[in-house]
Amino acid sequence: MNSINARSVVVVLAIALAAAACSSAQSTTQTATDGTFEVGVSVAPGTHHAADALDIVATLTYQGPQPSITVDGGDQGLVWFSFKQLDGSLAMDGGVSRLICSPSTTMARGSSASFRPAKSVGYGADDPNAAFYSRWASDAELHLPAGRWQIVVTAQIWDRESCMGAKPDHVITVSPLLVDVVP
Repeated sequence: MNSINARSVVVVLAIALAAAACSSAQSTTQTATDGTFEVGVSVAPGTHHAADALDIVATLTYQGPQPSITVDGGDQGLVWFSFKQLDGSLAMDGGVSRLICSPSTTMARGSSASFRPAKSVGYGADDPNAAFYSRWASDAELHLPAGRWQIVVTAQIWDRESCMGAKPDHVITVSPLLVDVVP
């Protein structure tokens, strides 16, 4: 192999390896299933700016054997989101209460329901991030400050009895999405 061809091969391999590393570094869509329900989450690809609302949506699809099923969710609904700043101290977790149920929903097999984040955050007055949490909770859109964020979507579904005090029949957590937000 002459030196020009060898250099070309090295350049082509370097480009291919860089492209593979970039494509596997961050997925903008994740899914998980327990065989009865599938949960997916996606965020718009590209650069995310702190001044722009983050476009994120989760879907829940019933895949079970019945033509339809009636389900309950916790106080956040069937699907909830949590946000953790990996290079900072912010964390917004919309945890689910088993003491308050969302209205029952009937889902047809193969049909998807879409969910956007519902904001819920608890903090003490002495929390150093209290001012941020207050602003974040009152913002009608989803804005995240600059940093690297881990977004986790979880479905908790009751299909045999009400969620009131009972353990969910299905808990499905999607692998975290990593989102970089720039100033």
